[in-house]
Amino acid sequence: MSRISPFVLKIIYICLIVALLIPLSFIARPATHRGEDGKYDAGGRLANLRSQYNLSPAMLGEIDPASETMKLMSLGFRSVAATSLWLNAIDAQVKKDWDQQATSLNTLMMIQPNFHKVWDYQAHNLAYNISVEFDDYEQRYSWVKKGLQLLRTGLTFNHRDHRFTDTLGKYTGQKIGRSDEKVEFRQLFRNDDDYHASLDDIFERDSYDAGQYGKDNWLLAYQWFNRSVSMVEQGTGGEKAALRSKELMFYMNRPAQRRNHVISLQNEFPPEETFKFKWQAAHDDWLEFGNREFHSSGNVSMSLEGMVKSEIEMRKARAELDTYAPGVRDKLLAESEAIVALTPEEKRLMNANTETLTESEKLKARRAFVRVEEANLTVDDSVLAAVSKEDLAVAQMVYARIKDEINRMRTIDKDRGTINYQFWKDRTFLEMSAGALDAHQSFYVAHEKHRSAIYDDYYVFDKQANSPKLDNTGGKLAKELGSIDEFIAGYRYWADVSGAYPSLESSALFDIMLEDASKVREMLVAIGQPWPKDFPFQKFIDSNSSVAAKFGLPVSSDIEQLELRLGLPARPSLELNLD
Repeated sequence: MSRISPFVLKIIYICLIVALLIPLSFIARPATHRGEDGKYDAGGRLANLRSQYNLSPAMLGEIDPASETMKLMSLGFRSVAATSLWLNAIDAQVKKDWDQQATSLNTLMMIQPNFHKVWDYQAHNLAYNISVEFDDYEQRYSWVKKGLQLLRTGLTFNHRDHRFTDTLGKYTGQKIGRSDEKVEFRQLFRNDDDYHASLDDIFERDSYDAGQYGKDNWLLAYQWFNRSVSMVEQGTGGEKAALRSKELMFYMNRPAQRRNHVISLQNEFPPEETFKFKWQAAHDDWLEFGNREFHSSGNVSMSLEGMVKSEIEMRKARAELDTYAPGVRDKLLAESEAIVALTPEEKRLMNANTETLTESEKLKARRAFVRVEEANLTVDDSVLAAVSKEDLAVAQMVYARIKDEINRMRTIDKDRGTINYQFWKDRTFLEMSAGALDAHQSFYVAHEKHRSAIYDDYYVFDKQANSPKLDNTGGKLAKELGSIDEFIAGYRYWADVSGAYPSLESSALFDIMLEDASKVREMLVAIGQPWPKDFPFQKFIDSNSSVAAKFGLPVSSDIEQLELRLGLPARPSLELNLD
């Protein structure tokens, strides 16, 4: 057997390489403009695919000459270089060598300018990891801004990628508004004229101005998320951005910033009438989100407010299915009625017009409906089984509609729970009421007096007259409430307006209420007074005894036993006229 000489093999290999380069050159041919006549050459297959899916650098954003040079210099080893730089950056972070990490990531950003994760990784390090290494909060704030600025730089190269504006909204809101230094950060943000000036080419300053409270980071976050929605729905430069996250979470981000804004203001300033209008805006935005049609993770078309609509459609389909097997459903439901055990009130609420019910009644009707639904699921199968062969094909189509609506309702219920939709709907609506404002005003004063160690009620002394001050009638000494009774007044107002919203009781909001109640208990112990037997939130404390025990709060049985053992009456609660 003859062997081919090495020289001949080299010639053959060279010929094969040249032969492969010819089709490759046609496939990879770039799109170009030809000469002065302006004729356009669409290029090869790869160029057409980049144009079709908007993947060319020119379509993604601005082209950075330095980045393009780095790509060419890598000579096909860009992936290897990127992997090496990622490993260097991770190693530098472990060693807390921030300068080396910044160098590695800056080079990485040149090699991969259109890779969102590179920019996000570096911005997160600046805003979250490096910033906390400094003791002074002003220095921390400056590093947070550097992280935000880096994301804005990345946005110029990726102006059709909503993940950049999403991350800008997330960091602007949460890092400034929820960190341990949030009070200082928000104040620095309000007065940071240089940073606001740098945004003038992107947003109008009035768009994130809270009036007398100044510029607000949560409202700026709202604008960033609003920009994301605009990129996806209207597009940039005539091209819509591809949605790169789940629709539910994507569309939730924007309205969530409204409520974060007013909650922060309530924690920082004395509550006033204008807060009700801010809650109104938050409620309207949340309802608009709830009525938006989108596709869930299971590709089911739905809206979070579409539960009632689906229930109506399902009832219509069941009524139609029953026409093919008359009387079967009524018989089976009558047999299962003892299991469902609806009260007369639940039956009334289920048959009532939904628009006439309060939120509390809607919740009761919904819970009753779920119990009936569990019984109906097996009944649907039995009704279909009783349909004659002649009508079976049509009945199966109706049965499929019932299952579709059931699937849609389950998806709606799951997604509503995922984002705590009902709680925020109830909370924003509740906060618009005058009673909620009165409660917040009392809580604010209670906290101020608690910090000043003014626990119990006290008489007011007129320093100018050098005598006790009289009330408006002039016949009694003027008396001011201490922190204890201010808290009790706030709880009385809050219990009066929140009773119709059971969804609030299993929320973090009530945990805050219990935490404040523990302050009341501590102050009562300090002045040697017993716990009020008719404490406004006592009913909630009793029904959540395990949670209340963590805060050291007594249940009613504990109070009664203490009365019997000591022979002392409990401290009476403050009498208030809430009319």
